[in-house]
Amino acid sequence: MKHHVETLRRLKYRPTGGFCQFCFADGHPGVTWSVLDDQRVPKAAFHALAAACAPVIITADRPDAVYAPGDPIALDVHVVSDARAPIADVVARARLAWPGGEQVWAWDGEIPADSCVRVGTVQAMAPEAPGPLTLELTLAGPDLKCTNRYESRVESASEQAAQ
Repeated sequence: MKHHVETLRRLKYRPTGGFCQFCFADGHPGVTWSVLDDQRVPKAAFHALAAACAPVIITADRPDAVYAPGDPIALDVHVVSDARAPIADVVARARLAWPGGEQVWAWDGEIPADSCVRVGTVQAMAPEAPGPLTLELTLAGPDLKCTNRYESRVESASEQAAQ
């Protein structure tokens, strides 16, 4: 849900102008496509949908689920704004973290009204140590705080072959 809505938001009228959520709430107990259960309790997808539909979001290209040690990583970072006025003095930060290490990027500037702006690219090499790999994004400005998070794994060739 998160990745699809973020992709549609980045397209910003080229060619899509929106989307429809299929089956918003369950009519009976069951495992379905809805984002609310039959008691109207939000499922995990509800929270992902709400976050992806915020008026201003920071997002990245979808990372691979698994990287091999030393694989190149290149992910564009975008800010999508549905605001009717530009947002000045924002700082976007990206943090790629793994057990025992991290790499950080930062960009600053203005976000135009009703826009999608590529603010930069996260370029790195997957670490040698197998384990979780997390990309955390933040966007901060006057009266604005957005976050986003993507999770991947680094696995050796033998770990990937065993699956």
